[in-house]
Amino acid sequence: MSENPSRRLNGDADGLRQSLRGEPLSSCLTGVPRVLQATGARPEMARRLAALGLRRGAQVTLMTRTAGRGGIVSVAGARIALDHSMLASLYTTDARDAA
Repeated sequence: MSENPSRRLNGDADGLRQSLRGEPLSSCLTGVPRVLQATGARPEMARRLAALGLRRGAQVTLMTRTAGRGGIVSVAGARIALDHSMLASLYTTDARDAA
């Protein structure tokens, strides 16, 4: 019997979320400091994000949301605009828990 491909993909995504033990930045409240745990982005995009300061252990804050469900993220004194899919691929934990 063949498994439904969309179910398998959703199951894999759920497993990734659980293994990262973080919450996607897209679902976080604005103004709350978070610590970046991992990125679900492709390797070349992960390198670009790291160059912008978005790397594991960095403190990030979702400053505002944009009309297209994206947001402005503060990291290391800089503000970076990201679309919704990129926010959803950044897994974070509460900065107060990390301290």
